[in-house]
Amino acid sequence: MRITGGIWRGRTLIAPKGLETRPTSDRVRESLFNHLSHRADTPLDNAIVLDAFAGSGALGLEALSRGASFAIFVDTSRAALNVVKRNIAALDAEPKTQTFPQDSQRLRSLASPATLAFYDPPYRKQLLERVFPLHHDNGIWAPQALLCIEHERETIPQFPFLDVERTFRFGDTQISVCRYQPDT
Repeated sequence: MRITGGIWRGRTLIAPKGLETRPTSDRVRESLFNHLSHRADTPLDNAIVLDAFAGSGALGLEALSRGASFAIFVDTSRAALNVVKRNIAALDAEPKTQTFPQDSQRLRSLASPATLAFYDPPYRKQLLERVFPLHHDNGIWAPQALLCIEHERETIPQFPFLDVERTFRFGDTQISVCRYQPDT
């Protein structure tokens, strides 16, 4: 697994061992970040990134490589967060990162709301149905933040405060890019 673009392009990342974590493939990550990089609203420039269900941290680290200013990594697995910390250290990215060893459902606040958030939860556990209302209520996202949600070929839960702008399909995997609209 490698960083696909930006200042750390080509740098190798490690992934947690076992089947608990399902890292986003390089091809899927590159396609998503190419889309984000070519948007008129430039969501990567100086972004505050939330990488919920972080796994290896590849999504948040890719965002930092491509211009984000800070990334927060959240995962319940200590093994996964240890891998995230090793990846952060290998890139000398410690000053631009923070890790939280907790369930995304327990995330109550951030020093600055996320302007770009990545969600790649374990499939078939309906975690987003519980996490999104809490993140909305707790001000985790900045108004107009982009949320990138990796999911199986199924619909994602619908919320009045999320507007699905685009969905990418890669075999059985989909990524939906949503705009956070807190006032709707």
